[in-house]
Amino acid sequence: MKRSVLYQTKLPLIAFLVFWMALGLWLVKPVFAKECLTTLQQLKERRLSHRWKELNQKDSQPLSLTISEGRGDQLHFIGKKPDGSTWISGAMSICPSTPNEYRVKLERIDKAPFLVAQHLVGKSDTIKRGSPRLKFGSGRNCGNPDRCIEFAAF
Repeated sequence: MKRSVLYQTKLPLIAFLVFWMALGLWLVKPVFAKECLTTLQQLKERRLSHRWKELNQKDSQPLSLTISEGRGDQLHFIGKKPDGSTWISGAMSICPSTPNEYRVKLERIDKAPFLVAQHLVGKSDTIKRGSPRLKFGSGRNCGNPDRCIEFAAF
């Protein structure tokens, strides 16, 4: 009988604590997630590169991807071939997912070959602070045969 009385008195306390912990996590997560990076200074402060070079390209013409300030919560990106021609451009978001990790998402593709744009829009990658690699899509061997694109910071 003693055990059941003890259990009954602790149950409300446990339920109360679980409720407030869940409410606290629910309130804190949206505030943290909304702080997307919007300036080059923020990228620099968090040791995230704004210049990337494509790896494993099929055409031996690696893209140079440059990130610049955009509108709202998004940054602008542009990918150019070695001859200076724009191959891809659009908007991306870089938002913290944990204190040391960031979710990089291709929000909008303004210019790209049709099938590339269809495949890449909405793709994302999670990178750590100071990460030298960025990858959109899945596969081990980007470019051939896998449909993904991978970059190294420079």
